[in-house]
Amino acid sequence: MNLRKHHEGLSLLEVVIGWMLLSFLFLFFGTIFFRYIKEFQKLEDDIEIQYQVEEALDRWTHLTYEMQKITRIENEKKENILYKTGTYQVKKIIFDQNLIFEHHPESNRFFYGHKLSYGNILCAEHIESILITPLPKESTFAQCKGIKISIQGKKNKASIWIDTEFYFRLLEE
Repeated sequence: MNLRKHHEGLSLLEVVIGWMLLSFLFLFFGTIFFRYIKEFQKLEDDIEIQYQVEEALDRWTHLTYEMQKITRIENEKKENILYKTGTYQVKKIIFDQNLIFEHHPESNRFFYGHKLSYGNILCAEHIESILITPLPKESTFAQCKGIKISIQGKKNKASIWIDTEFYFRLLEE
């Protein structure tokens, strides 16, 4: 084999070396691409979860703006915890004027509605848990002036917690 260029074309060794260099470049950029595509997918999950949790809190704020009190609250065992103090993971919250928020842990969805029976309008997805605490902390849910709500969203490996405090504006004292 002759390593010099001829006018007829490239030698076999030059073609093999060229293909090797080209394959190393493809391998290098392909590895970088496949390595960071997982990061982009995780980032997409993070953004989706943040949007869903913020949507749940936004609906919560807008719909409970004129409420005065909680009339019924159920934990995940369907026990009424209206006259208890402390932090609980809740499944259903009913306010006056028949506003209902309902969490379905088996499907990780959060619903709301205006009927006495159940919430039927989808508010957010990928909601893992909802924790609620009466404010001030020594009071029960029946006599509280506000509530602290913590919502956890989770999708694949992405997870986010958002806490907020909500006070009843039209509370009769």
